[in-house]
Amino acid sequence: MTRARAALVLISVLGAVGCAHREWPRGSATATVFGPDPRLDAWTTSVIEGIHVHSARPEEPCTAASLQEVTSAISVAAGEKRDDLKDAFKDMGRSMGTLMEALMVQTGGPAHGGPDRTVLALRRPAGEESIIVDLPRLKADEKERTFKAGDFKAVYERPALTAEARVARGWVRAVRVDSGGMEYDLFLVLKPVRPGAYESLLVVTRVEWPPR
Repeated sequence: MTRARAALVLISVLGAVGCAHREWPRGSATATVFGPDPRLDAWTTSVIEGIHVHSARPEEPCTAASLQEVTSAISVAAGEKRDDLKDAFKDMGRSMGTLMEALMVQTGGPAHGGPDRTVLALRRPAGEESIIVDLPRLKADEKERTFKAGDFKAVYERPALTAEARVARGWVRAVRVDSGGMEYDLFLVLKPVRPGAYESLLVVTRVEWPPR
């Protein structure tokens, strides 16, 4: 197989993966929000581990990262027969992944999470506001761990892709339950990005994953 044909195969595979649609699981949680307008609201929740997401769709892994995993698998398979094709697929996959990631940032907003990270996302059903928490992933031998501000990042976006407030104080407690699932207790104090908008936003909730 020539490099040109390898490129065509890679483009075809990436196109098929990119066009595929998958519904990622979502849960729900009730969050108490203290701020300019105290309220008790229902939010949809999602948890993504080990791969980054973008603000516009925090409940789904980034397409660019997923495609890079595909190209890596293709390069390994191709390399079993020809070393030159292995390198060709790696180079093309890296270039296409970089380009697609740049496009994703432009259309989907900043990235959150990645290898060894966990992203918790809470979104209002109408999608007009979201809370995205990016914290270290619990290690395999860890039963529970409490992360304090500075260990994790959190942003409140309203509307989507517009950061209104970022975490200043608080904590996230991650607990691995007997069923193998996770529970995340959140106590977040977020400060507005725009000075003088309001003093702070306090968010208290629990996210259970997978949804029960």
